[in-house]
Amino acid sequence: MNNNPYTLPKLPKPLGIYSPFRKVNNQVYISGQLPISDGKIVADIKDTNDFIFSAEKQLEVATLNLIAQAASAVNSEIKNIKSCIRINIYIVCPNNFTDHSSLANTSSGILNNFFPEADGHARTTIGVHSLPLGSLVEVDGIFEMI
Repeated sequence: MNNNPYTLPKLPKPLGIYSPFRKVNNQVYISGQLPISDGKIVADIKDTNDFIFSAEKQLEVATLNLIAQAASAVNSEIKNIKSCIRINIYIVCPNNFTDHSSLANTSSGILNNFFPEADGHARTTIGVHSLPLGSLVEVDGIFEMI
């Protein structure tokens, strides 16, 4: 983690009646994270008018929020997270867009920076019609605790 260029953000508040994470044995399940920073969606497509730019920036923030939630489950001691087991990525895409996996590599790259000793993670990427607050992306995941 010494060469990791990312820092974890302050956690956004949940938008509904649910827990942001749930610990079961040595795993922590993280609820879907949106690309929220300072209380609002970052890189809103209405502002950028550039789908790829907005989606990549939103995936970066949502993934960092995901890792921050996992860290909060272990008292903000990220060293107590062994690995990311699985992530699910939901993307609101233009009609003819088919390169979901390339966009999802944004999240995978960040996870690999935080957990370089891990054997990687499983991943599913799904195109959807809409997401909360007009976000282009949402990311959830399962982490292994030490």
